[in-house]
Amino acid sequence: MIPAILCIFPSMLHLFVFQNKPLDINHQFDDSLQYQEIWLDLDSNQRVHSLLLSSNQDQKKGIIIYYHGNAGNLERWSKEADRLTKYGYDVLVVDYPGYGKSEGKPSEQGFYSTAKASLAWLQEQSYNKTIIYGRSLGSAVALYASTQFRSDMTILETTFYDMPTLVKKRFFPARFYYPSNDVSFPNHKYIQNINTPIHILQGDKDRITPLSEAQKLIPLLKADDSFTLIKGGTHRNLSTTPAYRNKLNEILQ
Repeated sequence: MIPAILCIFPSMLHLFVFQNKPLDINHQFDDSLQYQEIWLDLDSNQRVHSLLLSSNQDQKKGIIIYYHGNAGNLERWSKEADRLTKYGYDVLVVDYPGYGKSEGKPSEQGFYSTAKASLAWLQEQSYNKTIIYGRSLGSAVALYASTQFRSDMTILETTFYDMPTLVKKRFFPARFYYPSNDVSFPNHKYIQNINTPIHILQGDKDRITPLSEAQKLIPLLKADDSFTLIKGGTHRNLSTTPAYRNKLNEILQ
């Protein structure tokens, strides 16, 4: 019984972490969004799909590169990311390999390759200010991206220490066996190599990425970083809370 569990656990782990949902290549997104479809080239000669969401403000402050969570695709996440355009920024929201219209299959390295591709696109643009934003699993991509590119700041919503620690807390069999280096997302390592401000927003009622996991990053924060605890905040409702909006109004000036 135990050997059988050990054999199938890596596959179970991938299903747990990478909950991708493909989209038809001809899929059209919500008409209420002001968007442009952008294709990003990966080193693997595959492409990932992204949307450039436009702010309707005349004087744009810059751009936010938005890395979304582990489930779904841009049909869901474009609406989440579009909320940030009201702060005066365009937003590039990116799907990962195997997600939405993107080619390939999900993997940790595929997520990092997506970050590199989005940064390569960014360097061809002329925005005055760049914010890197990561939500849930996307916070790992955001931290990696911030080690590769000097943005003005990094914002992490519902983040975590690393994937082995998180999975062992939420998935009981992983406490006895975790495939070495299979899926790591070592946020605690990347966060120490970022010199620009980092702002973490975390709810105290989050059951997906629990507060205790995010708090493990606090000793690694710099003097100009911040950790905002949102009381009553869950994994999915932070953007609806006054504390979240107040913090974004403060840092996205």
